[in-house]
Amino acid sequence: MNKKAEFVLQSLRCSKRSCLCSRAWLGKGNVHCPAHDDKNPSCSVSQDNGTLLVHCHAGCEQDSVISALVKRGLWPTASIYASNQALPHRREWAAYDALSGEHVSNHVRIDKEGEEKRVFWAPSGVKTSDLSLYRVDVLREKPGCPVIVCEGEPATDALVTQEKELGIVAVGTVTGAGVTPCEAALRPLVHRDVYLWPDHDAKGVRHMDSIGTVLTALACKSIHVIDWPASPPKGDAADAISQGVDITSLIATAAEFKVGLHADQDQAIPVPGVHAIRLSDVEPEEVSWLWRGYIPYGKLTVLGGDPGLGKSWATLDLGSRVTVGAETPDGNERIDVGAVVLLTAEDGLADTVRPRIDAQGGNAELVSVVEGVVDAEGHEHHPSLLKDIEQLEAVVVSTRARLVIVDPLNAYTGNTNGYVDTQIRQVLTPLSKMAERTGAAVLLVMHLNQDMSLPVLYRFQGTIGYLGAVRSAMVVARDTQDPEKRVMALVKSNLTRSMPAFGFTIAGDPPVLSWLGEVDADITELLAAGPAGNTSKRDEATAFLKSCLSLGPVPAHDVLSQATTASISEKTLRRAVEAVGVKKTHAGEPGQQGGGYWLWQLPETPDAHDDLSLQIGHLANDDHLDSCGEASKMATNHEAPVTEDGKVANSGAQGVLDGFAGLMTDGQDGHRILEH
Repeated sequence: MNKKAEFVLQSLRCSKRSCLCSRAWLGKGNVHCPAHDDKNPSCSVSQDNGTLLVHCHAGCEQDSVISALVKRGLWPTASIYASNQALPHRREWAAYDALSGEHVSNHVRIDKEGEEKRVFWAPSGVKTSDLSLYRVDVLREKPGCPVIVCEGEPATDALVTQEKELGIVAVGTVTGAGVTPCEAALRPLVHRDVYLWPDHDAKGVRHMDSIGTVLTALACKSIHVIDWPASPPKGDAADAISQGVDITSLIATAAEFKVGLHADQDQAIPVPGVHAIRLSDVEPEEVSWLWRGYIPYGKLTVLGGDPGLGKSWATLDLGSRVTVGAETPDGNERIDVGAVVLLTAEDGLADTVRPRIDAQGGNAELVSVVEGVVDAEGHEHHPSLLKDIEQLEAVVVSTRARLVIVDPLNAYTGNTNGYVDTQIRQVLTPLSKMAERTGAAVLLVMHLNQDMSLPVLYRFQGTIGYLGAVRSAMVVARDTQDPEKRVMALVKSNLTRSMPAFGFTIAGDPPVLSWLGEVDADITELLAAGPAGNTSKRDEATAFLKSCLSLGPVPAHDVLSQATTASISEKTLRRAVEAVGVKKTHAGEPGQQGGGYWLWQLPETPDAHDDLSLQIGHLANDDHLDSCGEASKMATNHEAPVTEDGKVANSGAQGVLDGFAGLMTDGQDGHRILEH
């Protein structure tokens, strides 16, 4: 029996001579499990090729067993060990306090096929910023040797395989990208040539920036940043090695680190508590413009219009101008050459997007189209601005894009209800921050609703929150005097004075967009005239219903309230309900005649009677409640009983329906929407 296993076995044996744990064996034995009150020895201990293996046959999680051994000082404190090579999905590393050098915890990573990756500390509760760099002990053995700093242990382990060939020492942070190692942890890097290798995403870049800033203050010998241009999103040293990348070349071309090159230092090194600064310490800056007065850099701009008026043409023309450094449409300035990132859901790349870019004289080499996002399990899904903002930012950073186009916006908001301000803010706020961090202009394309009686700013489909989040808003309308001519006008700007409208046409074979210069047109009058082939108000109400009910059943009175907010009349909504074939289910209080409330749901969703408890549980989801207001909370708690004729009996819920009582009756047949 080897010494590691023998030490653990001897330490865990009880004093009873009759106990099985006192028996001698070769290479393996059972002792009382340290993780539970074990009457009979259930924990097997063995060692294979220097690796200590433990397993509780009574059912304790291996993490619990190892944690209990750590607390007793029985777990080996090697800088890295795979205590469970019998479990290939699990890897584990020891972590040490940067000041005392004491072994304080183990960093565990479990990658089980078909399950979400798990990363945790055993025991938990460690302050990661106080931990030493991974493999810092190797530095003492190689004084003066250059160092490559990676994010995390797996990337470091991959680089270790090439240490001898590269003539370097690989070390890694154990803090996670959101935390900067303390000064004591980074001091062993002083008097060395240091190469920072960030993960290929925004967090990874900021993480290494913060480390570089600390090393600069410590007067490190030299600091460089490794850049792997062909890296996939979140790619690291392990990915580079697996792809056969020449690491020597990356080291040779590493750029000198400069403080503040990629990220604001207040963001890079978070400080607990409220962070306040004096306004006098803020250096005034002028707004930077892609198109002066219309499209600012580092902020959100929205372009709205009815279908078929050339919104996408106009955005692709602007993108083409960016890729070749052409003049702005007004001819006043020349745009700096840059890349473009495009998210497009309505136009084909081969038959529409690429031909339009070519027709406008753009450089397709500088246009990157985000078609999908691949998750950790290798599954690809449609991009979501709510869930995939980090991946999008990584593309923007890696391509050095100056313009991001999202066309149309609602195709990339996932299950977000476009008529609920709080949900829209959850999407647009991170997008706005991404624009600010990268400096890219973000141009969002949106459709308009069909209520031509509304002011221009209320014509954008969905909540007014869209307009609140952007700094600049433009619309495209058809010229009533010339049906072939379009007018683009600025309707909102937080950054400049009013600007003139511009006309454009799309003509020729192949078609080309041509700007016509300033035009004297009242955009309000043009929009009030409506587009050719104007869609009906019922179509707008239909779109509203599908959006409002997209996440599942919603109490009818919530839908009515939201329709009023969206300026959809009761009569129009009734027709849309019939056109869509909305299913109505009464969720009554058991044993109470006339109690409960009515649920509306799309016809393709499961019937609420099939699993009412599941439907109610779905309604209790916070996001869904946000989309429907506080009234749905009353419904979920069965606090909105209705009478037989469909009227809400509860006084609290009645307040929601004030103005609707009696209005839901069809004048011809007396049919009530609420009831059915």
